Amino acid sequence: MPAPPVRAPKGGVPLHLAALSDGGADPDAAHDDAGMEWWYVNLHLVTGAGEPLSVFAAFFRIGERDDEGGVSYSHTLAAAWSEPRTRRYTPLSCVDDANLTLIRKVLHHDRAYAPRLREALRHLVSADRPPLPDLPLEGEPAVRAVPFAVDYGPQGSLGRDPRGRYRLRLRHPGRPFALDCRLTPVRPAAWQGGDGTVAGLGESGEGMRYYSVTRLEAEGTVTVDGAAHTIASGSAWYDHEWGLDPISPERGYTHDEPEWDWCGLHLDDGQDLSVSSWRRSDRRSATGRTVDRTSLLVSPDGAAGTLDDWRFEPLERWTSLATCNTYPVAWRLTAPSHGVDLELTAAFAEQEVRTITVHRGFWEGRVEVSGRAGGRPVTGRGFVEVKPAQVLPRIDPLMDTIGAETRAQVALLYPAAASPSTTESLLGPIAPDLLAVLPHESLHRALMAPVGHTVGGIGKSWRSFALVAVLEALGVSSDPYRPLLAAVELLHTGSLMVDDVQDAAVLRRGRPAAHTVYGEATALNAGTAAYFVFDRVLRALVLSDADRLRTYEILCAMLRCAHAGQGLDLTRDWADGPGPDPALLGERVLAVHRLKTALPVRALAEIGAALGKAGPAQEAALCDYFEALGLGYQIADDVWDLKGHRAAAGELRKEPGEDIRNGRVTYPLVCALELLPGPDARWLWERVRGRPQDRAEIHACVRAITGCGALELALSRAEERLDRAWEVLEPLLPPYPVVALLRSLGFYAVTRDAELNG
Repeated sequence: MPAPPVRAPKGGVPLHLAALSDGGADPDAAHDDAGMEWWYVNLHLVTGAGEPLSVFAAFFRIGERDDEGGVSYSHTLAAAWSEPRTRRYTPLSCVDDANLTLIRKVLHHDRAYAPRLREALRHLVSADRPPLPDLPLEGEPAVRAVPFAVDYGPQGSLGRDPRGRYRLRLRHPGRPFALDCRLTPVRPAAWQGGDGTVAGLGESGEGMRYYSVTRLEAEGTVTVDGAAHTIASGSAWYDHEWGLDPISPERGYTHDEPEWDWCGLHLDDGQDLSVSSWRRSDRRSATGRTVDRTSLLVSPDGAAGTLDDWRFEPLERWTSLATCNTYPVAWRLTAPSHGVDLELTAAFAEQEVRTITVHRGFWEGRVEVSGRAGGRPVTGRGFVEVKPAQVLPRIDPLMDTIGAETRAQVALLYPAAASPSTTESLLGPIAPDLLAVLPHESLHRALMAPVGHTVGGIGKSWRSFALVAVLEALGVSSDPYRPLLAAVELLHTGSLMVDDVQDAAVLRRGRPAAHTVYGEATALNAGTAAYFVFDRVLRALVLSDADRLRTYEILCAMLRCAHAGQGLDLTRDWADGPGPDPALLGERVLAVHRLKTALPVRALAEIGAALGKAGPAQEAALCDYFEALGLGYQIADDVWDLKGHRAAAGELRKEPGEDIRNGRVTYPLVCALELLPGPDARWLWERVRGRPQDRAEIHACVRAITGCGALELALSRAEERLDRAWEVLEPLLPPYPVVALLRSLGFYAVTRDAELNG
C-alpha cells in the first residue's frame, strides 16, 4: 500500500522536500547560477470514461552569459498527450522570444554543423516566429520562489500550494487538448543516484543536481479533442534538475554533444524505479563516452536506494522519418542484486517531440512494464526519455539513417529466405495448387537474390528521403507511407541492374554488379520485376481511389521517361556528326539526363505533393526543384565517374572513366569541348567517341577533361539551376525544420564529395 500523503506544515519547506532542504532553502525554487534547469512531470491517468491516457510536461529555463558577465534567461516548454488505445500522440513545444534569439546567436557563431546545413538553419530561424511545429510562448514566462510557481503563460504552468500539493496546467493553443490537475506527493523526494549529482555532463565537465518525487496522486480534468474528462485515477512522477555553466553563444554548438536515456517506472508492487545514462557524443567520429549513470529505487514506505549493477539495453528500434533520429522502443532493464529483470515496451513507437530546441527532436513516451523485481512477478507503466546527439557536421549521417530504414523496409518485401509466403507476397494472390508446386528456392534465387545483392551495397537512398521530405515539408506525417521507401528504392535498384548489364559495369555500390554474379539474363529479369513492387505497396496503403490512380499514372509516366532516356543513352547516334557542336550537344545531353534521372526524381516529388495535398503552386515548385536536384545529381555523378567513386574508407566503388570507355557523351565532356582549344577539343571528341579500352588512353581523356575546368563549370551550372528553383519553392513551404534538410539535400546532390557519392 502507498504511504499516506506527505503534508506540509504551515509555511516553510513542504515535508516531502524537507530532507533535501539546505538551510531552509526550497529545493523546488529556481537556481540563478544554473545554465540549465528544468521541472518535469509525467502522469498516467484513467478518465471517468475508462480511457487510459499519459501526459508529460517539462518546463526549461536556459541561462545565457551576457556581455556584462551576468546571466539572462530564456524559456521553453515541451509536453504531450499520449493515448495508448488509439496510438495517438499530441506533442506541444513552445519557445519564448529570448530562446529563439539565443538559437540565432548560437547558429551565427556555430562551426559544428555542416556549412550548407548551417546556412539553411540560420535562414529558417530568421523569421519572427519559431520554426514549426514549435510555437511561441504566449505571455511573459515567470519563475517565482514564494509561493513556488513556474508560470509560462496559458500554455503551461506548475505551482505549489502551502500544503505541498502541485498544480499542473497545460493548454495546446493549436489543438483541443488541455490538462488541469492537482498532484499530491505520497512519497518524499529523493536524490537521484543517492547524492543527487550528475557528473561531467557540461562542456567543461560541470555537472547537475537532480532529485525526484517518484509518486504523486493525480486528480482533476483532462481535455481530449475538446471534451473534458474527470480523472478517475492517476499517478504522477516529478523531477527537478539544475546545473551546468550558462551558455556562451559565441562558442556555437559543440561537436561533443550531450545525450541521454532515462526511465521512470511505477511497478504494481508499489516500488518506483528510475535509471539514466548520460553521455557525450561526437558525430564527426561516431564516438561517445558515458560521463555518468544514475539510479533510484523507492520502496512503498518511501525508503530510497540505488541499483549499482543495472543495465538498460535496447531490444528494438524505430526511426523517425521526420527527424531521421533512431530511438529504442523496447528495452530490457536488469539489476541482479535486486532481482530486477524487466522488459519495457513502448505503447506505440511514434512518441516523438519535434523541436528546434534540441536540433530536431527527442523521444518521450509511455511504456508498459513486465518482468520480475525482488524475485517476484511485476507489471507496471512508466515513461522513457531518449535524447540523442543530433549536430550534423556532415549530411551523410541522415542519408545513412534513411538508407538503413529503407533496407529494413526492402527486407519486408524481399526476405532473405525463400518460403511459400514469400512467393505469394512477390506474385500476389495465386491459385493454391500452383503455389503448392512452385520451386520457391529457385524463384527466390531468380528474382529476389540479385536484387538483395544490389540493395545491400553502399547506396544512400536519398531518393527515398526525397519523397519523405516532401510529405514532412507539407506538414503531413510520412509514417503511414513508410513502405514507399522500399518501393522507391526497388524501382531505382531495378533500373541500376538493367543499366549495369547494358553498360557492362563491373562494380555497383562497392560490390560486383549483379549480372557478374547471377548472369545477365537473370539480372535483367530480376531488375525488371523489381519495378512491380510499387504495385504491391500501393495496394497495401490506405489511399483514396483518386490518390491511388494518380500515383499509378505518375509512376507509369516516370518509367516511360526513364526508359526513353536510357534508350537515347544507349544509341548515342544523336551525338554523331562531322565534329562536336558543344551548344547542341549540351542541350541534348541535358535532355537525356532529364528523361533518365531528373524526371523520375520529379515524379517522386509529384507523388509526395499529391499525397500531401499540396496546392498547385507548391506542387509545381516542388516538382521543379526536384527536377533540378535530379539533374544536378546526374551531372555530379558524371563528374565522379571521372574522379572514381570511392567510399569514406577509400575502397573503390566504381571504376574511373567508365563513361569514356563506353563512349558516353556526358555534361563534363560537353563543358570540356566548350573550354578546350579547337584541336584539343577535336582530339578529345574523337578519342571518346572511339570508345577507348586502353587504360592509358582513358586516363589521357580524363586528364584533358579535368584539367581545363570542365568539372567546375558543369557543377556551377547545376548549382545555379538548383538555386533558381529553390528561390521559387522556399517561400511556398511552411517553416518546418525539414525544409532546411530539403535545401541541404540539394547541396548534397550537386556538391557531394567522394565519401557521400552513392
